Amino acid sequence: MVRRTFLVACLVALGASSATADTLGYWRFEETAGNVVDWGPNGLNGFVNGRSLVTDVPVNPVPQNGYANTQSVDLYGDGGRGQIDDPSGILDTDQSFTIEAWVRLNSWGEYGANGRQWLIQKKRIDVGHTDDRLTYGLLANGGNLETDFQYGKTSGRTGSELVLMFGNNANNWSIVSYLEVDDADWHFVSVAFDADNDEVRFNIDDQFETISFTDHGHFIPNNHGPLIIGAHQNASNQWNQWIDGKVDEVRISSGVLPAEELLSVPEPGTLILLTLGSLALLRRR
Repeated sequence: MVRRTFLVACLVALGASSATADTLGYWRFEETAGNVVDWGPNGLNGFVNGRSLVTDVPVNPVPQNGYANTQSVDLYGDGGRGQIDDPSGILDTDQSFTIEAWVRLNSWGEYGANGRQWLIQKKRIDVGHTDDRLTYGLLANGGNLETDFQYGKTSGRTGSELVLMFGNNANNWSIVSYLEVDDADWHFVSVAFDADNDEVRFNIDDQFETISFTDHGHFIPNNHGPLIIGAHQNASNQWNQWIDGKVDEVRISSGVLPAEELLSVPEPGTLILLTLGSLALLRRR
């Protein structure tokens, strides 16, 4: 595990060449009704089921792009979810990708099945699709999630750790972060899956780490399922393991998004000024 401060991560990113990464979908919850509009290029619109859009937001404007941010979605557990239809499988991939979002949890740190809080699920949602058929999933709190193969933090878990999970149609496997969402504040989370180097970069706010794994394969269905935000569906077609809290500014990109291009980071000109200012402050100390 490698931990870096925000400043160090930005310096590394500014000195590195940018990898190719395109926005696949970007859901901001700025609508006035239950529809969810894709602000990305692919028109992957959806809806919010049974929950409300609220004015509690983590940042305004969004640091990376300057967009005004006036709403988030309050899912508050037990039934709420966002659902994004993906009939062409644009979001289905076994290649590198990056997921970003802000989350604000009402509860955390339960090491049990009830402690699992799914931020993202990508799989078909008809009956019989177990998590062996999960294309990918991201848990804001992993609870006691165990998979057939597991990497990262495999002991001493609290239940608050980020977890990235996959299925290959025969098994499921996961990478557990050492970073935790463990209070009621807004937190920016991102996960970059690097298929070329068999690494996952986890990020919460100003903390970054990279964890290596062995790739056990991926299931890409012929009939593509929706992207679910804030919930999980089991093999009996029942919804469970919801996010208990608010979600905002969900974006999925192809490739490993460089750290300086994450939504939580100011656009490059401002970032350089902030970095130079931080360095000057360090020198004065």
